[in-house]
Amino acid sequence: MLRTKELSKVALYVTESNLKAMIDELHSLKVYHIVTEKDFWNGSLLKNGNPVLETPSPLARAEHVSEALNKINAVLSFLAIPKQEITSTKETLKEQKPARDDNKQEKYAAEKEIAESIARVEKLYTQTSFLLEQKKKLSTTEGEINQQLLTLTPFKESIVQDASLGMLVETMSSQATKANAPLMIIGSIKEKNSDEFKKELTKIAKALVIWTGNDPTGNGTPVVIITLQKYKEKIEKAIAPYTFTPLDLQGYIQEQASLRGAIETLEQAKSQLNKDLADINQQKEEIKKSVTEIIRDNTILTRELEKLEAPLLFRKTKRVYCVKGFVPSDKLMELRRRLKERIGNAYYLEDEAISRKKDAPVLLENPGAVKPFEMFLNLYALPKYSEIDPSMITFLTFPLIFGAMLGDIGYGIITLLIFLVMKKFVPQIKGFLNILILASLWTILFGVVFGEFFGTEVILGYELHPYIHRLEDINQLLVFAIIIGIVHINIGLILGFINEYRMHGFKAAFLEKASWMLLQIGAGAIGYGIYADTSIFPGIIIVIVSAVLIYAGEGVKGLVELPGIFSNILSYARIMAIGLSSAALAVVINEFAAELFHQGIGGIIGGILLLLVGHFINILLGLLGPFLHSLRLHYVEMFSKFYKGGGKPFHPFGIEE
Repeated sequence: MLRTKELSKVALYVTESNLKAMIDELHSLKVYHIVTEKDFWNGSLLKNGNPVLETPSPLARAEHVSEALNKINAVLSFLAIPKQEITSTKETLKEQKPARDDNKQEKYAAEKEIAESIARVEKLYTQTSFLLEQKKKLSTTEGEINQQLLTLTPFKESIVQDASLGMLVETMSSQATKANAPLMIIGSIKEKNSDEFKKELTKIAKALVIWTGNDPTGNGTPVVIITLQKYKEKIEKAIAPYTFTPLDLQGYIQEQASLRGAIETLEQAKSQLNKDLADINQQKEEIKKSVTEIIRDNTILTRELEKLEAPLLFRKTKRVYCVKGFVPSDKLMELRRRLKERIGNAYYLEDEAISRKKDAPVLLENPGAVKPFEMFLNLYALPKYSEIDPSMITFLTFPLIFGAMLGDIGYGIITLLIFLVMKKFVPQIKGFLNILILASLWTILFGVVFGEFFGTEVILGYELHPYIHRLEDINQLLVFAIIIGIVHINIGLILGFINEYRMHGFKAAFLEKASWMLLQIGAGAIGYGIYADTSIFPGIIIVIVSAVLIYAGEGVKGLVELPGIFSNILSYARIMAIGLSSAALAVVINEFAAELFHQGIGGIIGGILLLLVGHFINILLGLLGPFLHSLRLHYVEMFSKFYKGGGKPFHPFGIEE
């Protein structure tokens, strides 16, 4: 349990005719971590500067399957399926194992399944592409209609009647060159002072009608000027400072007979367009009902593409393909058996046990109850292949330290029930919830030790008898926290001793790790001598000897860090501090509530509310503080004694990301 899974280094050779069958087996077994780094091939890629091994091309049909997957992504994008729903559906489908296709019947079934998936994808892609194209066209038209309505609507209530406006346009068209012919100028101005604008134009021309409207769109104040052709140049010069934007209404008026008619026609077109868009959205919702089938096709084709592109991870000579990597040592027999069943003796497999001193991918191997605690290593760093996996230690100590901080029977029961219920409704984080459930059990246990039930010492009329009273036995509580710290840190040093012993031998392990434990013994002897009023000389000798050993093992750096071991231990005093604050807050809440209970019905209601809200907040704080500080004590104080991390995860071929 303290070691990562033992791996073997393997090289597998196969002929071209059996390549696909071998890939199917490796994909199905999911135990082969393929390595492609050049240095892993020990220079076998080149000989005398010339390439010996080549990188093969993907198998036939890879491009076709890849294209189908791209179309699925396009369909999912068009349907706008939430990413969470896609992930959830994928997780559900992941349990459905594909056929091994290792006999003719199953192979036919697998091929048929892939062909059906591609056919469904093609049909769906055609359907959604058509809808998408239609939607784009309608959206473009909608934009044009909206722009025209935005332009015309401000003139809808013009003082110039639509009918006479139409006649005026006709007159203007036929008499445009005559000096006394009517001239109509339509547009918008940015200036807000329309009265000043009117006054300015009135000075220029006598035969003049000016209308200015409201500016509901913010694009400018609509303006209609009717005058004679002979005033055209003066009018244009006068309106220039007002940032005038002309509008050509002639086309609308001629086609629709009136401005109002033109607007109504546009509004009808927009109404029809909205119906068409709603129809497209309805068809889109119908397609969405088959999202599970779409994602299943995506899963099937993704698996197939992974197999078809697998040769890119291989190397080849003219006829022989080779793949190198790592396999769990206890899976080698099964790998050989499956290959023999599938392709007989048409393969060659070399395997070599890996020394723990060498680098290799890391596969954690822990019992089910410990598995969730691997999360803390993923957050921090995976151990190297040569290092100890501390998941089991974390499983034992993290909930214990958490419980020692929160330590209340009532709080433990409440959090336990909450996390048990959450496991049913949020199964995606059940591993994390299992950690908190275990921490809640330790909280209940330490609640018994501290004799606390929601901050009181009575539970259902039964008086609790604390072994350590957190508000009164502060010295004992501090000693208790320091003892936890000494044990925790020395577990780290023992693990570090084992690591060093495996990697560099007993001498290095003793100098670098055991010397620190000896230093603590010396310091303890001095402390006992002072406490018991006896000689401290033996303790001083042990401290000096341990300091010399530390210097021999770690040099000056070790001597500089001598006080660090004691500050590491004192850091565990936070167990006492956080527990004390939680217990004190619980007592304060109870006392205030008790006072309210003596102040009539209003006080009773207020007291109940205070108890509910107060203890709820205290539980929240009690979850956050102990979790973070327990994590810190592991990462900073304990892991620093033995853990380096930096391992690469073991990712076997066939496991989905």
